[in-house]
Amino acid sequence: MSDHIFKILRCPCGKQEYHPTLDKTPPVCPRCGSPRSYSSKWYIKVWEQGKRRIQAISGNRKFAEKALERAESDRFTREHLPAQQTSPKLSDAIETVYQERWRRGKDGDKSRRRAEMLLEIIGDLPLDEIGTDQLRQLHTAMAKRENSETTTNRYLAALKTILRRFDLSARMITMAAESNRIKTYTKKEERDILAHFDTADYTGARSGWVDMPDLVRILRDTGARLSEILQLHERDIDLESGAIRLFDTKHGGSRTIYMIGEAEEILKRRQGNGIIFAIGIHQAGNAWDQATKQLAIDDPDAVLHAWRHTSCTRMLESGENPVIVQKWHGHATITTTMRYVHYLDSHLQQAAKRMNLINKTSTKSVSI
Repeated sequence: MSDHIFKILRCPCGKQEYHPTLDKTPPVCPRCGSPRSYSSKWYIKVWEQGKRRIQAISGNRKFAEKALERAESDRFTREHLPAQQTSPKLSDAIETVYQERWRRGKDGDKSRRRAEMLLEIIGDLPLDEIGTDQLRQLHTAMAKRENSETTTNRYLAALKTILRRFDLSARMITMAAESNRIKTYTKKEERDILAHFDTADYTGARSGWVDMPDLVRILRDTGARLSEILQLHERDIDLESGAIRLFDTKHGGSRTIYMIGEAEEILKRRQGNGIIFAIGIHQAGNAWDQATKQLAIDDPDAVLHAWRHTSCTRMLESGENPVIVQKWHGHATITTTMRYVHYLDSHLQQAAKRMNLINKTSTKSVSI
């Protein structure tokens, strides 16, 4: 194999040789007697369809050795192993992506269910046969079900992940246009919602309602995701320092936030039962939907998750550094956090006032 890795020994007269080993001082040219020099890179010799091909790799011989190993392995696969099916059927692809990626994530089962719903709509096709016709089917089915743009995009994102896993282009998938509106609750909306939960009397099948007043306040004051709060245990709370440790977060790992507002009083009062909130995620969602109907809140974006948007926006309005806001809310990138900056009207008003002042100052006439 050493003959297949070499450097090129070159002479100004044009003569060149392949040298698998290097001399400390390159030998002179036997043709013209001039000094010669080695190439800066190592080359490898590979065979494709009976023809020799020379390929420059790197100045590092180990990299060249690895490249030669890969080339030889690929050659053996092509010549001696039966051709593999390059495009699996959608059902098999879903299972592969689930086992390799989704099942380790917090929302893996949801991603799998979305992909299986796509399977029901377009059929169990080989991946390389999925094209614009199938995408039209998907969009038509989503429209009939009256899915929101956000929901539609989640299904399309699942399909994108599958196609990319098998090195197929996903460029044809165009996400549904979203309004990019970020819902935040005003102080008046906050007062009305909390007053409703504090005074409404629900029992029996809706007994979980009793947790809603505290749950909404905790979501408002922590900015945490609903799932993070509902799995909160009293051992995750340090009442002395005010720290709240959140585990199994959306992007993996954990993060620490601190009690503000009414959070300390609520968390102290709810100690003693291990888990802080006994209400389930679907029960909380049903209670919230019932409340918004009774309050005549006709806004599809007025969901429990909007308290997280509200927390993030209020923290930025207070003048907090966006990097701190990112860490607090567990955003994967600062780009997500900066989406909220666009909605800070008060900051824009202040910027306008400062620019106006500068313009007035710079245009004053100067007397001589």
